[in-house]
Amino acid sequence: MSSLRTVRHLGRLTQLPLRALVPTAAPLAALRFVARARAAPLSTSAPRLKKFKAAKVKAAAPAAGVDEADVDRIVDKTKARMGKTADWARLIVFDHVERGKGRVTPALLDPVKVTLPDQPGLVPLNAVASVTVKGGALIVEVWDKAAEKHVEAALYKANLPGLSIQRDAGAIRIPVTKPTAEIRAALLKHVHDTVETARIQIRQARTDGLKALGGRGEDGADDVQELANKYGGEVDALEVAAKKELAK
Repeated sequence: MSSLRTVRHLGRLTQLPLRALVPTAAPLAALRFVARARAAPLSTSAPRLKKFKAAKVKAAAPAAGVDEADVDRIVDKTKARMGKTADWARLIVFDHVERGKGRVTPALLDPVKVTLPDQPGLVPLNAVASVTVKGGALIVEVWDKAAEKHVEAALYKANLPGLSIQRDAGAIRIPVTKPTAEIRAALLKHVHDTVETARIQIRQARTDGLKALGGRGEDGADDVQELANKYGGEVDALEVAAKKELAK
């Protein structure tokens, strides 16, 4: 009760003229106290509770929307990313099918990417060397001798089924033997692993696209999902086709 009386008393004080509240001889500190009482409205809420309520209101504020130009940009970027993944998988599957049928073509080495110390990222093999066919083997001639060890390392890292690497008079020779049942099985496994990697990358591109748009139900979300269905279906069909071709 004493607290309530104090609050009421202070409330009445703030309504009175300043001259009536403080005698003329009152010290300066008393004047300052009353001036502060009149300037700030009284509240029975604790300061910490005020901060909490303000924080809740701020957190509940809606996020800024994505405008139409941003939606188009995000959808286009997602499409390009998924399309690049599907093209990568298509190239590898095609090469494996060719290998499984016993065909010897330079395209068998198209998936090989080379890491060079003086260049960022990965470089296609055909950008640093020529690939030809001779006597049932692939002949790789590196233009810059300093890059030979990097090309050879890239060929080993590619782990192409059924292909062995040999040094031959300043070139790299890769005999392509007739595919056996074991080689075909290894090719199919590599096709499956490639397609599964492509699926994961397409799903990740879809997730990133939806997140950039603000989630499902936002503008452009249906377009991103349609792209995921389209390119996901394409890479699934690659594995089915490869199995049929290698079973002939």
